[in-house]
Amino acid sequence: MSGGRAAIVPVETGIGSGGIVEVVSGLEPGDTVIVQGQFLVADGDPVRIASPER
Repeated sequence: MSGGRAAIVPVETGIGSGGIVEVVSGLEPGDTVIVQGQFLVADGDPVRIASPER
């Protein structure tokens, strides 16, 4: 996400297991990542955080 809008960001992935994948580059600490419903969102679509989870 960037400025309340979805943003496609290229990432490099590493090891994956059990539905969890390591991201080795392309994200910075504190970046917000859409992890649910991401296939229904296009680059630039307005988005909001429904309930922040950690």
